[in-house]
Amino acid sequence: MDATRIAQLLSFDRPTLTGVLDRLEQKKLLTREPHEVDRRARALYVTSAGERLLEEVAEAAWDIRNDALSKLAPEERKVLIRLLLKLID
Repeated sequence: MDATRIAQLLSFDRPTLTGVLDRLEQKKLLTREPHEVDRRARALYVTSAGERLLEEVAEAAWDIRNDALSKLAPEERKVLIRLLLKLID
């Protein structure tokens, strides 16, 4: 994926995203390579270190989610998730 598409998906402006991508590249979590089709663009690729970090973060996020939701009854969880999805839309 290229930076322009990521900026659109995240609702980031280009300069902000560029700074984030620079830091991720410095930490060896992603690489930027010439795009296969558009020579003006650079495609972004997650490195193996980036993949490992994503797995760790995803696991931690599930743990936090499960912890937070454990305090709610099953019906309350459904309502909360429905309301959060409504906010996202």
